[in-house]
Amino acid sequence: GGLAHETGEPGLVYHIMGVNGATCVTFTTENKIKEIAALRPDLIILSFGTNEAHSRRYLAPVHEMQIDRLLSMLKKACPETVFLLTTPPGAYVGRRRSRVINPRTVTVSRIIREYARKHGMAVWYRLQGNLLHQALIKAYNEYVATGLE
Repeated sequence: GGLAHETGEPGLVYHIMGVNGATCVTFTTENKIKEIAALRPDLIILSFGTNEAHSRRYLAPVHEMQIDRLLSMLKKACPETVFLLTTPPGAYVGRRRSRVINPRTVTVSRIIREYARKHGMAVWYRLQGNLLHQALIKAYNEYVATGLE
């Protein structure tokens, strides 16, 4: 599911195809690729890595092959499309009182960045945190400016 408000007027149409718990493998089916290609996208933003990093059996070479398979399928189905990869935000693992920063997230992020570099693709990562910070500060400042209503 997602948001699509198509009016026939010039502008942006935004589709979200994410699924909680998904990994890039989730989308490497012919049906998913056809569904994506049918949208005739100009830009596809791929945001994976958080769920891959939560797997205790995570293997960087396998993850790189999975990314490559998905992107190969998408590029074949959508040859005119531009792709943007994102790296996952930080996450914690462990039980309630012994939570630690997930050490695999750093590896997942490195694999995504290296893949993008090798294939001449754009990656968005540090910017995510900065934009979130700016949005929160802006919202807080607007809240304070309205008299804390």
